[in-house]
Amino acid sequence: MIALAKLVVVASLLASCLAADGDVERGGYTFTTYHLNEQSGQHVGILKFDSSVGGFVCKGDAWAHFGSDWSLETCLLAEPYAMGTEIVAASSWVRPRPERLIVSFATDAACQGYICSGTGGAKGTRTVFYPSGQLKAFSRLRTS
Repeated sequence: MIALAKLVVVASLLASCLAADGDVERGGYTFTTYHLNEQSGQHVGILKFDSSVGGFVCKGDAWAHFGSDWSLETCLLAEPYAMGTEIVAASSWVRPRPERLIVSFATDAACQGYICSGTGGAKGTRTVFYPSGQLKAFSRLRTS
């Protein structure tokens, strides 16, 4: 009898864990994995589908971070993003901020006559643009 009770408890715990990692609808987005940071209110998860978020198309099956108000904090681009005359390639990580756009390119990228370093990771080398699309800061490999 005790073994049966233990089995029921383990089965219900396992079911609740699996439900937490199943499709979750939050903030108008569908996630395959989702977490709410109780302290900061930040929403973090893996988007199930490519999703339009504040003018960016964030890649499905990739992590996305949102503020407590569901403003985009970072995501992997599913499609190129045009900003002024600059186009940020798909597969770049973006971090929109009020006065700038922080980008981590997947590979080295030509920007306004310079080759900006790309590392492919969300926390990789950063290139920063003004809202107009003009370069603000970057790691320069060489002039072109």
